[in-house]
Amino acid sequence: MHYLQLLFLWVVESSLAASVVILLVLAVQTIFRRYISPRLSHLLWLIVLIRLLVPVFPDSPVSIFNLFSNGQNVSESGMVIRPFTNIGMNHFQALDKQPVPLNPSIPEKFPSLETNEASMSLTAVGLKLFSAVWFLGTLVLSVYLGLVLWKTSRQRRLYDRVTDSDIISIVTQCREKLGIKQSVPVYTGKYKKSPYLSGLIDPWIYLPEELNNQLGANQLTHIIFHELAHLKRKDMMWNLIGGLVLTIHWFNPLVWVCLKQMRDNREIACDAYTLEILGETEAVPYGMTMIECLQYYSSKERTLSPLHFSNNLNHMKRRINMIKRFKKGSYRLSALAIVTALIIGGATLTNAGTTKNEDQLLFGATIFGGGQYANLEKGVKVSGFKYKVPAILPEGYKFDHIIARPPIELYSQEGNVSIRFSKRDATGEIGSFHFSAILDGPGIEAAYAKVKKGDERAREIVEEPLIARGLDGIKVTSYIYDWEKLTYIWKDQGIQYQLESSAELADQDMLVMIHSMKYPDKEMFEASINPYMITENIYDTDDLRRASESIGINLKFPVQGPGKFKAVTADESKKINFSYPVDEDDYWSKALVINYRKTKGEPGFLFKQIENNNIFEMIEAEGEVSFIRMDMEKNTIPVFSIEVNGKKVLVTEKYHADGMLATSPPYKTSYFWKENNVCYQLESYQDDMADEEIVSFFMNADYMDIKNLH
Repeated sequence: MHYLQLLFLWVVESSLAASVVILLVLAVQTIFRRYISPRLSHLLWLIVLIRLLVPVFPDSPVSIFNLFSNGQNVSESGMVIRPFTNIGMNHFQALDKQPVPLNPSIPEKFPSLETNEASMSLTAVGLKLFSAVWFLGTLVLSVYLGLVLWKTSRQRRLYDRVTDSDIISIVTQCREKLGIKQSVPVYTGKYKKSPYLSGLIDPWIYLPEELNNQLGANQLTHIIFHELAHLKRKDMMWNLIGGLVLTIHWFNPLVWVCLKQMRDNREIACDAYTLEILGETEAVPYGMTMIECLQYYSSKERTLSPLHFSNNLNHMKRRINMIKRFKKGSYRLSALAIVTALIIGGATLTNAGTTKNEDQLLFGATIFGGGQYANLEKGVKVSGFKYKVPAILPEGYKFDHIIARPPIELYSQEGNVSIRFSKRDATGEIGSFHFSAILDGPGIEAAYAKVKKGDERAREIVEEPLIARGLDGIKVTSYIYDWEKLTYIWKDQGIQYQLESSAELADQDMLVMIHSMKYPDKEMFEASINPYMITENIYDTDDLRRASESIGINLKFPVQGPGKFKAVTADESKKINFSYPVDEDDYWSKALVINYRKTKGEPGFLFKQIENNNIFEMIEAEGEVSFIRMDMEKNTIPVFSIEVNGKKVLVTEKYHADGMLATSPPYKTSYFWKENNVCYQLESYQDDMADEEIVSFFMNADYMDIKNLH
């Protein structure tokens, strides 16, 4: 996806999130208007500015956005208000509505594509259009803001610097009371404008000549003190930040409301700060000065950038009402006000927090090597970005597995997935093809160059435009000996796709799959599970939860093993990785296999567990146990009995997995015991710790608590 569109999507998402905060602040100010201080009212708007400008916020369980996400996956809940994060893109939420069968036979003719192409391109075209309009609006407002600031700075040259010793003395006295060390000159002129403060780096005050001539020293003190109070409060900086926010979020009407309310609250807070320094006795004279200024200047005569002493009539009424009620100390933030600001800030300057049920990563394969899964739903969940997959597959083909690598901003790793589809008959697998999706991939030309390099043995490689659904892509045909390899590469809504197959699939098959591309739905998830995989890796607590349900037993899963041993990998496996299955039904039973190591490269051991189903009793009765060799035949090993912790344990002689086929000496020993209809096996490869101690450790280990693994 083009960077402008990505930026626009972040701005929209940020603006939506900030809209929630704006409505919250408006509600708080309306409900508690009699109790909330002017300073706190203004402070709450600064929280909104931060929400609008900062791209990334931490997750928190107290975030207000938990009310919107409700802990749901994006694919389940649709568009949620969750500001920009390092987990990937959640901007393309519209799933195809019409269910499509996953494995129908290939139609003889393509279906009508007009509707599909129109719906597919509408989002992309609309996104480009809105992105361009937003950028144009931002550019226009940025130029306007720059011109206003430039004009204001130029106006200073048109004014006369005040040299009147009385006014200079007033400015000096006000600066001293406010603790302002830098010099702030005063300028005057015949322009009928309200007094204002300007200049972020080199501040100065404009005082209209007419007002200067008609007001007394006390009234001038009020005006100058008010403008210097803006300087002390850093209001010029917040005013400029507000202007920058408007140039970015100009399309959001609530942002305009926010900035107007913030400006009004800022003036009232500045009045409160002024009276806090001058004292309650100056409240009435200060209010009279404001009324007298209002008689001279209408609200229309003001500019965007400077901070003005006077304002519109309604706002002036609010300011005067505050002045009438002013009490010494009301400007200071009370403990309650600080707590309120912290609560609102904590709830709004954070993202939806991780719930207690969120998956905990156990092993690092999903970060660097990618996780391999036998079900599509899990792969989609951990991918970290939205992508489409073929909804119609060639006849006989089914989902095989998915390798998912989520995007990792820290390591500049692009999110990508690779899906393998296969076809089987009674003899086993007879065909396969691969599909991949990459978030903001390297580009079609780079992908084509990679295909050419990989197919160097081909006698000819032909590149053609991809003619399908108006997609931007290419078709590559590699003529390798007496067969053809087809590769399709295309981009769609910021995702780069690649579909690759060898001779058994025709061009028609590939194009049908491309035309059927859709975001995975429940029906597709249910159909995309591969029961034939012998082992399925376990990476996180969700995998472990699934394994527990699939195996059908209460698992033991101590992450920290005996001594310095620690779990480094885990798999859900078919029975053949526990012992030789006695029949076909036994073959399909499942076991959990956990691999423990001290350090990388050193021998360790495997801890296995499976539903007993008389496994232990059969080994005990026969005095032997069988394992599977590399040629799929039995390797039978004698066992003898020992006792550990008062329980019978069956122990094999040292053996090699491949028995007589092995070229190396026996190197491992297996220990079997039974608890609560679960058969356990310790497969040990090391000698530096007594195996009986390891068996004792697992006998005493607690059953798995998925929320408290240790």
